Amino acid sequence: MYLREHKAVKTFDDRRAWEIMVEMAGRGIRPVGSFGHRESIGILHEKMRQYSEKVFLQKFILPDFRGKDLECANICSLVAGRDRRKTILLGTHFDTRWIADQEKDPALKTMPTPGVNDGTSGVAVILELMRAFQQSPPNFNVLCVLFDAEDVGFIDGFRFGEGAYHFVDHLVMKLELAIIIDMIAGRSMRINLDNNSLLSEVSTRTINRIFDIGRKKGYPAFFNNRSIELESDHTPFYQRNIPALILMDIFYPEWHTHRDTLESCCQESLRYVGDVLFEFFTP
Repeated sequence: MYLREHKAVKTFDDRRAWEIMVEMAGRGIRPVGSFGHRESIGILHEKMRQYSEKVFLQKFILPDFRGKDLECANICSLVAGRDRRKTILLGTHFDTRWIADQEKDPALKTMPTPGVNDGTSGVAVILELMRAFQQSPPNFNVLCVLFDAEDVGFIDGFRFGEGAYHFVDHLVMKLELAIIIDMIAGRSMRINLDNNSLLSEVSTRTINRIFDIGRKKGYPAFFNNRSIELESDHTPFYQRNIPALILMDIFYPEWHTHRDTLESCCQESLRYVGDVLFEFFTP
């Protein structure tokens, strides 16, 4: 399945982002260790190569997960900015979840989730932003990372964001900030924030800037928001004193259920987040 050809667009194109979501959803689930997981690493690596020459896989092993040592990989790409002295990470996760722990039916709890919003929406937005950055370069370097093994939390004692922990443990470059996006395509989406992100002056200032952009555009996702405790790919960054924030709709009703499908998502929500991030990163 391939994306339809569009005329060159210098801004974020939510149609393209939605097509990426539809394509990925059509390929099926990709929990760590599955065939879909292994296949998706190669596919996403090649998609990133369409928009950047600097793409690499950061491979690691998830040990003794459900009785096996599993090969995982963070997929990373550096997009050069106008000012190359500063680098901000923009990340999400691409793996889906082995168990539907939010289902009420015990028989459904042990089955993998579709992960269309949770594990696909952030990928779609980042890939489309990378395309848009080719036409309109960002103000500074943007390190785009698709993290693996985020959704293994509370399984066999693993944490949410294992791939991000591995990334931070092996970080060799200075990051000014990490911005993580996740579950940003739900209908009636509202962006939630992690209280820990408000402890850093840099991340608080960035949150204010992002929300100012969203509210000036009148996007409902940036109104009536809540700040709670969240654990995801941003967590290991702020634990290492790297300013970090997450844009996430944690109250998405279909979270970790079998109802996390395209029917529970909408293209408009992708536009809210993609438009705002594009304006944040570009002149």
